[in-house]
Amino acid sequence: MLSLTKDLDDGYIDQDGLHYDTPAEWLWIGILGGCGCGSAEHFAEESVRLLTDFATPMELRKNLAYDSEFYELLAHWIDSVGLIEHGTTVRGSWLTEKGKHVYEVIKEAIDA
Repeated sequence: MLSLTKDLDDGYIDQDGLHYDTPAEWLWIGILGGCGCGSAEHFAEESVRLLTDFATPMELRKNLAYDSEFYELLAHWIDSVGLIEHGTTVRGSWLTEKGKHVYEVIKEAIDA
């Protein structure tokens, strides 16, 4: 079961005992398989932003994946690890059970 808990150094520890600075970094590196170099912090934050948009009811969404090719590409990546599924277009995706769980873990870690 995926988990993320606050540690004594103001970071987070996942279910495997790995340390992450933020829940976004956990999503980016631990779940999506990104690396921590370059613009990783930005990509991590945008990944959480897009996942949050997919967790929002359709009528209340910001529809980020429709706004730019960057978000569309990120949506394809998120889809490739099974966090979302879609019908006609990846832009209108919804969270899978795994995606809901990851989203809840992130929300709980941020709110802790």
